[in-house]
Amino acid sequence: MIGFMFPELAESLRHEHKATVEAATPANARAVHVGELLLEIRETMEPFAWITWLETKFPTPKTAAHRYLNQARLRRNACPSQIFVSLGAIAFQAFPE
Repeated sequence: MIGFMFPELAESLRHEHKATVEAATPANARAVHVGELLLEIRETMEPFAWITWLETKFPTPKTAAHRYLNQARLRRNACPSQIFVSLGAIAFQAFPE
């Protein structure tokens, strides 16, 4: 009986979910790329130098930078929904209201 309830809303939800995933895909790829670049830089520096560089050269909060780093790490082992949720956190920190 539950399967017959709200068929129009269910179709609308499926449509919106698909649109959300399609819109997020390019942003996810960019976030992963930013994380890969940060990892490359971080691997060449001592911890103190990394923090100093991050504070002076990267125009986002450190927590956002760490989320980008996590994007690069998650890409290998995570499902897309985990990356999408983390990306939302990056966007919120980068553009707080």
